[in-house]
Amino acid sequence: MIRGKICKRFMKIYGVKNQPFRYSEYLDVRAKLASLKNGADFYYALFSESGFDEKIKKEAENERLLLFSLDQIVNLK
Repeated sequence: MIRGKICKRFMKIYGVKNQPFRYSEYLDVRAKLASLKNGADFYYALFSESGFDEKIKKEAENERLLLFSLDQIVNLK
């Protein structure tokens, strides 16, 4: 995990609605933030009450992407 690298730039993105956070929405967010990177290491943390689609879960296995459910946040699991 990235715990040892947490001192690098960390960008939080919030996505809470009535359906799972979709992979296409994640790509939109990345595109909008691309100009801010300027060579920096970026990490993304997505928060969703309704969960995440399967494609974004798969992406989280290989990218600098953390996914948090409402239960994880409220119960600190």
